Amino acid sequence: MEELVLNGESISRVPVERLTARFSLPYRPGTLEAVTWKGNTVVTKDTLVTAGAPARIELTPDRDIVKADGMDLSFVTIRLVDENGATIPADDIELSAAVEGIGLGLSALTGTIRWSPCRIPRNRML
Repeated sequence: MEELVLNGESISRVPVERLTARFSLPYRPGTLEAVTWKGNTVVTKDTLVTAGAPARIELTPDRDIVKADGMDLSFVTIRLVDENGATIPADDIELSAAVEGIGLGLSALTGTIRWSPCRIPRNRML
């Protein structure tokens, strides 16, 4: 059984069929929590929070050390976040980036399903 809780109010509980639970509800900002039940026991919870205004850009490399051998590679995840650290679903915001030192910026990709050209130093956060 899966339950949706919106801003502290239980919206609905529905059975899970073929690993899927389907809900229909209007958009309201706030906190949306998905609660998975097995009998009377909560098995897992997952929460989404409406993001506020952009406050900062967070860059997270996939490793702490990159070898300076000309062959090593690091993927850096870039997130636009609000003051509480909630990820802002970027709405076609252009981002400029630069790499300083001996490293190279080779490509930039977005997480969107829309096609976007890969280019450094500018790309769109979609």
